[in-house]
Amino acid sequence: MYIDRKGNYHKKPKNVLPKKRESAYGIFIKNSKVLLVKPTWINLWEFPGGEKEEDENLFETLKMEFLEETGFEIIEIEKNPINTINMKFYADDLNEYFDSKMHFFIVRKISKKNKEMIDNNEIKNVKYIPILDLNKKNMNNIYIKF
Repeated sequence: MYIDRKGNYHKKPKNVLPKKRESAYGIFIKNSKVLLVKPTWINLWEFPGGEKEEDENLFETLKMEFLEETGFEIIEIEKNPINTINMKFYADDLNEYFDSKMHFFIVRKISKKNKEMIDNNEIKNVKYIPILDLNKKNMNNIYIKF
């Protein structure tokens, strides 16, 4: 079964071959609060990040996605991911199936916020949330493990 960005499950048709997809996500913690985004398509908090383009490396992807989703530029990042998750992902907006590899990195230092850089078509809220306030009711289940 493949899971979509809203947490719904889909059975891949037998005649469809899944594509490969790699993505990078940033975890920035300050004063026991984590910087999270709320996408326009779901009312749950997520780590900022997204899909790697063919001509990018994971760090380029993360820096671009983090800036577009939070308005903060990454200044310092851990070079090795703290975790990598392999999952079967269905992109409901594209009607495509992916064998997805998600990489999660610790972000150590960010710039001052530039609200004009946030893609408001994709992100409806950016906020520091106390880590202890996060649970399965307010955070996407993919990310709650962290």
